Amino acid sequence: MPITNETPVVIPSAAEKLFPHQWIYNLSCHCPSNTQGKISIELIPYNADNSDFGPYSGLEIVTTDALWEAINEVPEVAAAFTAVIDSVEPLRAWVKNRAIASAIPPYSISAPTPEPEPEINI
Repeated sequence: MPITNETPVVIPSAAEKLFPHQWIYNLSCHCPSNTQGKISIELIPYNADNSDFGPYSGLEIVTTDALWEAINEVPEVAAAFTAVIDSVEPLRAWVKNRAIASAIPPYSISAPTPEPEPEINI
């Protein structure tokens, strides 16, 4: 049963938004061997004209567990995979150089927590 609100809530209408593009929100590639592989690409709505991201409810997932077949049959997939492989060494060097320049470890390394000294009661 509804109850009359003494102070009615008013939600202003929002202007319509247009998302004519998509943004790669997540990209995951798993290749346990040179014959088995999976790729998953998550795309969310995006407007490149104003850098506005759309709602996650507009998520599109492009995925296959036949990655090697896609590489062999789709030239753009082969080129993209080759580009990823070719980028590993330069990216690794960039990460190391950036870490050296800022004097931080290139990879997060947790220092071990020292054990407390035992109390000795005499």
